[in-house]
Amino acid sequence: MKKLILILLLPTILFSKPLIVINVHTSDYSNLIYASAYGTLGKKRFEILLEDALKKLGLEMKLQDLFSSKNEVLNKKTEKPLELNIYVEDLTIDILKEKNNYIENNASGEYIKVYDKYIKVYVGKWFDKNGQLTKDGLYVKGVDGNFYYPSTFYTKFSHTIEYYTIKGHIRYVFKGKEETILLDSNLKKKWYKWNEAVKSPISMEKSFNYVIDYLAKKIGNDLLENLNYKTKAKIANMNDNRVILNVGKDDGINTNTAFEIDENAQIIVKNVEKNFSEGEILYLKKGTQLHVGDELVEGKRKISIPISLGLYYSTQGAYFSIELVQKNIHHEKVAFFALEFSDKQSYSLGVRVLNFEDLDLFFTYNPGYLGFFVKYKLFDLLFKFNGTDFVLGGGISW
Repeated sequence: MKKLILILLLPTILFSKPLIVINVHTSDYSNLIYASAYGTLGKKRFEILLEDALKKLGLEMKLQDLFSSKNEVLNKKTEKPLELNIYVEDLTIDILKEKNNYIENNASGEYIKVYDKYIKVYVGKWFDKNGQLTKDGLYVKGVDGNFYYPSTFYTKFSHTIEYYTIKGHIRYVFKGKEETILLDSNLKKKWYKWNEAVKSPISMEKSFNYVIDYLAKKIGNDLLENLNYKTKAKIANMNDNRVILNVGKDDGINTNTAFEIDENAQIIVKNVEKNFSEGEILYLKKGTQLHVGDELVEGKRKISIPISLGLYYSTQGAYFSIELVQKNIHHEKVAFFALEFSDKQSYSLGVRVLNFEDLDLFFTYNPGYLGFFVKYKLFDLLFKFNGTDFVLGGGISW
């Protein structure tokens, strides 16, 4: 196996970021046969083309952006050059030919495709749903007398479409992490496109460099997806539910980046400066305390759905409820507005007035009633009253 070493200085020269060394490893491409105007494409020529495409990729995408802003790989705190090994293995590139008797022509095409059948229609004539001819109609009429809602028009033209068929896989090794990306794609090599100006199809063709560019972009796009290293941060200062983190724009941090401490706390970045950022505590597990110096790691933002469902039975009968819930920083319910469905619809409002561990007490209001609502985990007990009547019930909610 021959080893190509591609050293891209762009991150250091343009952005004062660390040097990235990319090692491209290619196997023996005896099964890669493509006859070009310059003869059969061999291994050496393939390696040169791939190297050129990777250089172009570095120029266009500035390379360090491949790793996104969600990692610790490329920031000013990284001192050593970074090494990324790319292994292109078991690659086969063939030419697939496909015969076709119709060509897409939305300008003046006289055929439409219904399932797998092409139907000739009256060109330029549009009809409404009642079959009346009108310039604002959405339907066309086939020569078979039926009306159709078209999506694409075609012209009868026998031709052959050629595709590059690419199979194999690309393997990455980066900072001890290994990923494999499968290749199984068909790219258009030679086809025809309708040209309305000359009222005729014209030939279109992509050179083999198109395949090389595709492989380079595939590498770039999959790096974004697979090499997901998380940024680490420390709390530098605190004020109520606002915290200052020791990472900023130079570390690739953006607004709405989420940081967490295990499953106990989550902070969302609201403002970003050069070397620090300001965040808001989105979630804090009850009993957990944050301190200056605590370490956090980048994670996915927790979503707390402000909806709750309940099933209840009371002295007034059974009912089902849908609640719009207000939660605090611990993701505990502190207030709600509930729609109640039984033989008749009603609503209720509630505000938490007491909390003791898993036990919550809410003061509630229903039309004509005041009451209390006790919640323990999934189980609920309710009591409401007015001047002459009282209601007792219970159920579950989640």
